[in-house]
Amino acid sequence: MQLNLSILIPVFNGLDFTKKCLADLENVSQTINNELIKLNTIVIDDGSKDGTSEWINKNYPYVHVLKGNGNLWWSGGINAGIRFALENLDSNYFLLWNNDIKPNENYFQHIFDFIQDRPECSIFCSSIYFLDKPDTLISTGGYFNRKNGKKL
Repeated sequence: MQLNLSILIPVFNGLDFTKKCLADLENVSQTINNELIKLNTIVIDDGSKDGTSEWINKNYPYVHVLKGNGNLWWSGGINAGIRFALENLDSNYFLLWNNDIKPNENYFQHIFDFIQDRPECSIFCSSIYFLDKPDTLISTGGYFNRKNGKKL
């Protein structure tokens, strides 16, 4: 089974964060086995005034940029990204992302292995650590049953 994973990144300004985020994702994606994981990156720019969309289009032409009018907020951006990914990319999993997150080097392989080991799950939550204190946990992950929504 190939994992067709779309990373959904809603943004509003914060170009410096977005630059770092996309560079980090590009670096980590170099370790992906493309036969196992197809990775799509979708940035939902909700009306940024700092040149975010233009910069992404110039520097990361393979990243899909969707534009909002400033009224999507985070949840509306996620919904727009999911609609786009379902209609255009045939995605079977979605990763909800913020532009201030940095994945570890084996992040996507770990997700693939996790999904392979737990096919009954449809919602996964990663553990998140402070960037400047990598041993300090902010929140912990979890997973849920796709049929009843209960935590496993």
